[in-house]
Amino acid sequence: MEDSFGRRGEKCDAISEQLDETGAIRTAAFFQVEFMIRDRKKYADTLGWGFARWRGTDLKPYGKNAAFAKECVGWELPANPLRWKVITSSANRSDSTMSTSMAMTLPLRMPGQIQNKYANGSALALITWTQQEDSRWFGAKIPATVKFVEFVFVGAIADGRALYSYQEFEGRPLKESLAQEYQVPQDRAAELLSQRAAVMP
Repeated sequence: MEDSFGRRGEKCDAISEQLDETGAIRTAAFFQVEFMIRDRKKYADTLGWGFARWRGTDLKPYGKNAAFAKECVGWELPANPLRWKVITSSANRSDSTMSTSMAMTLPLRMPGQIQNKYANGSALALITWTQQEDSRWFGAKIPATVKFVEFVFVGAIADGRALYSYQEFEGRPLKESLAQEYQVPQDRAAELLSQRAAVMP
């Protein structure tokens, strides 16, 4: 649905399920009704989505206050990296995780060169998920739960030098666990900035 102001919304009715005598899944009791309203400015804190939810046949409002919407978004991050460009991805067999590196803008240097260089105002992130078995493809692994998210922001200071800011978020919901600033990238900030973009055929 979309109104005259360009705001989008969706309605979702949730009904519990049950198996019938043939093993088919059928609807059971009504559980809840929920609205999602799209308004980037009004709901900027929850990635541009507003939420409303009522539970039970008496339609009791859910949550103590509007802060329950944070549950729907699932994280509190300075930006939404899922809208950025993919740089590269990897899997770690030793700890059963998989990661995707994303950037707001692509690096100034092309893939294959020694070092990436990001312009002032750039940002990149590395999202790391735990893995789970893919029920649709034997032996395959797919992302499960977000384990942590790392950000590097490239800013500028008065004398024209770049200032690099690193932030890490972990837990459920995601909360900031580490924040550092550098004039010369170090540690994880340097690792993220140096990742080479995957070469697509």
